[in-house]
Amino acid sequence: MAREWRDTNGASGLPVIDLGHVLRVPRKALEDLIGTQIERDGRVIIPLPHPSGASTWPNRPGNAARIKQALRLIDRQRRALGL
Repeated sequence: MAREWRDTNGASGLPVIDLGHVLRVPRKALEDLIGTQIERDGRVIIPLPHPSGASTWPNRPGNAARIKQALRLIDRQRRALGL
């Protein structure tokens, strides 16, 4: 069973959430999720692609901008939380 969240080795202080197993976010293409913000049960969810390095998804046209937008959203949440 997946844990609801886990710390990212203390690097950010923000939880990392397994969307597929925990929050039951509807299955959508990464292009429709990355760079967006979802609010569920009082939580803010900002999806990111898997960082394995095996995927070519981040290198496809337009996807770098989606990742940058997601990082901006994360930074905004980090600041809102005073982290």
